[in-house]
Amino acid sequence: MLAIRDIQDAADLLAPVYQSTKKRDGYVSLEVSPYLARDTKGTIDEARRLWKDRGPRQRHDQSARYIRRHTGHPPTAQRRHQRQRHATVRTGRSTRKLRPAFIDGVEKFAATGGDVSKLASVASFFISRIDSLVDSLVGEKLKAETDAARKAKLQGILGKVAIANGKLTYEAYGRIFSSPRWKALAAKGAQTQRVLWASTSTKNPIIAT
Repeated sequence: MLAIRDIQDAADLLAPVYQSTKKRDGYVSLEVSPYLARDTKGTIDEARRLWKDRGPRQRHDQSARYIRRHTGHPPTAQRRHQRQRHATVRTGRSTRKLRPAFIDGVEKFAATGGDVSKLASVASFFISRIDSLVDSLVGEKLKAETDAARKAKLQGILGKVAIANGKLTYEAYGRIFSSPRWKALAAKGAQTQRVLWASTSTKNPIIAT
């Protein structure tokens, strides 16, 4: 499989980064098929297959990650418990729900005597997709709005909702990873789940100019 070979080569290339940062950086990700988005067992089985096919132990540690799209948090805790890395695609409330699932998995892994310092996770937060949706809804309301004051308020939120949502998410991130529950895991070497700010360029041509 071409994708597997690419992942292996990338993992080898990034191995010095992985080693020099003590497993904090140097990872490679491969998406599980989006057709498995609502299939928890299928997602886990596919992640296991990809993880197994990647070759030497360090390649596993660097690249055994998957993306769970849009639905279903169970794989997060289960794969964390079973020592695979993963990336997640979430926005807003779902991202905030996901982190407790991540912590659940780390706790379970620690309870089995696992080395939690080997676990790494990313939660991807797509910025512009939120504005694309909200701006389209606001645009429809603006077409029908005749009150000048309400129209000004609607115009004032164009292109701003996604950033505001991101700030709220980051505030929640700070609370979760400063909690006593997380500090207990950090004392064992656990790494915080990172936030990846994705799709950050605006899709609205008016705002772009």
